[in-house]
Amino acid sequence: MKRKHEEVSKESFTSWLNTKSISKSIRWQEVKQEDEPPDWYLTIGDVRYAIEATSIVDYVAEFDPPLSIATISISLSNFVDRVEKYAKSKGPLNGVYIFSLSPIPNFRKQKQRIFKEAISYIDRTRNLESANKFFLGDVGYHSLSIGKIKSDRDFVDKIISLGAKFEGQAQNELQSLLCVTLERKAKLLREIGEPIILLILDAFAFTNLTDWGETISKISIPSELFSVFQTFSGKQAHLLFTRNSWWI
Repeated sequence: MKRKHEEVSKESFTSWLNTKSISKSIRWQEVKQEDEPPDWYLTIGDVRYAIEATSIVDYVAEFDPPLSIATISISLSNFVDRVEKYAKSKGPLNGVYIFSLSPIPNFRKQKQRIFKEAISYIDRTRNLESANKFFLGDVGYHSLSIGKIKSDRDFVDKIISLGAKFEGQAQNELQSLLCVTLERKAKLLREIGEPIILLILDAFAFTNLTDWGETISKISIPSELFSVFQTFSGKQAHLLFTRNSWWI
């Protein structure tokens, strides 16, 4: 069974393939986990390609061990969902509540305190149209808080601040991550005889500040790799690099 990010990449790449004239002549072959790499083989006409999927994620290095921003965002989102569910179980929620959150070190130790204070705030403000923010603590330059902004709907939502990066800083970090990923995968796949297509799921939190195409153009692509794609969740893949364009 493939991991989630691998299946997402395959779907994104398949969407790209479906826009090409070759789409009717392709055949996928699953590779058992014990026989990986690659993750799949793809035959187009008479040519068989090795398909390998990976992802680019960034980490909060201040955490020990470092955690990916995606992992942190999921954890905080699940926490907010738990607060909403519990608040509704105690009676009508009566209003829109917004958490302002950021990555929290030792979140497991802090979680119960923040939970109790948030529920207490919701109870106190249940019959108010709106209410001033209640501060839950500070993390670095960020303040954690919950506030009631209006009463026309009933839910708890969140704003998660992942910190700030300059455009150049994000671009440099992406280039470093891509270099490491390409070299690591090329080494892993060195013994593969088929042309290798690498699918890279874009899970980089600051990707809106970066240009993947520009970044790839500055990198020496390992000779083992035939093509490189940037893939997305729910969106068509984007071709970043190929050694031969006949098939596209």
